[in-house]
Amino acid sequence: MRSLIEAQISRIKRWIGATLLTRKIASQENEGMVIANVINLWNTFGRPVCAKNA
Repeated sequence: MRSLIEAQISRIKRWIGATLLTRKIASQENEGMVIANVINLWNTFGRPVCAKNA
């Protein structure tokens, strides 16, 4: 279970990047809201179903 969570966080970090892209505080707040909304949207899709072969 932990590896699935870490994989999801890794996908999010690759999409978002390591830092905020804007410089002004108000813009950073807006950027944070957009990122949070995207993450919440992704989480509504559900987690991938994994099954072991063999």
